[in-house]
Amino acid sequence: MDDMNREDFGRLLKEVFRAVFIGILIFAAMVIYIFQSSAYAWEKKLENQEIEAQRRLLDQQIAKASIVGVYAWVNHWVDPISQARTADKLEPNVEYIVGPLLMYDRNYLEHDLTAEQYDELKHIYSFNRYMIDHEDDPYYADPIFTFSYSGYVHVRYSIDSSDGWLICAPTARGLKTNNYQYIPSENIAEPGCSGWGQGMTSVIVPANGRNGLEVNIDNAEISEGMRPYNYCVSERLGDVYKNIPEELADRTRKIYTSHLFVEAYKEDPRVAGANRRPVVTFMIRIRSYGEWDLKKEEYDQAVFSVPDLTSEEYSPKITVELVI
Repeated sequence: MDDMNREDFGRLLKEVFRAVFIGILIFAAMVIYIFQSSAYAWEKKLENQEIEAQRRLLDQQIAKASIVGVYAWVNHWVDPISQARTADKLEPNVEYIVGPLLMYDRNYLEHDLTAEQYDELKHIYSFNRYMIDHEDDPYYADPIFTFSYSGYVHVRYSIDSSDGWLICAPTARGLKTNNYQYIPSENIAEPGCSGWGQGMTSVIVPANGRNGLEVNIDNAEISEGMRPYNYCVSERLGDVYKNIPEELADRTRKIYTSHLFVEAYKEDPRVAGANRRPVVTFMIRIRSYGEWDLKKEEYDQAVFSVPDLTSEEYSPKITVELVI
């Protein structure tokens, strides 16, 4: 009888231990579940807060952008072989191509040049089948902006030496139509490192990295406060195109950057007693992209692996971006 009691007691003890063990496992699973649920809820809350913050920032940018209408002459492909430009309103944080128009080199196949000859004549023809349109108006080679605002605008260029002088003037009107031409009225414009305007105002600035103007962050001719806004960086081909052949990944192109700063006022802050606080401030980032450091046979190899490296993308270009 004692042996039976000991066996029963042993089985009972095992059952108790098993029940306790199962209970511990269930409790641990509940703790883990609660912890993971709390962590997920917290991460979701942070994600929603981040999305909401981004939405508010976007709303603020849109609201600011609506105060002053910013226009630029933007290049568009009108067909596979030629470009045209139109005066487009800029949206925040979007790069627009401006400057010289490109055209397809219709005589590309008739040149009958070797790869070595193409490299020697690259500055004339380039091997990407696109060239600067020789019939394009050189007046539009530099970025031109128009600011639509009823009050006063003050513009300053980050290249504030004489090499970077801008032209700021009331927007020109057509002689017959009296429509805005979205260019400065040059007959009353004076070059300078900054300018003022009231109402529709247009500005033309020389692009950093073009026509011999190459200003970097250490240029002593630029004022100390403006130097950080002028710089040149080298961009790796492998950082832009992930599938590029390894032997070409370290090839580079230069990108020169400068900035145009704009302040908008209801009243002329230069007048005594006027409200000197701007209604809105923003800047326009201007970039000049050079060609990739590739020879013709290397470009042919690269474009085979990366179709996105198109002839248009290879070409030098100037872009502008509204930053609010």
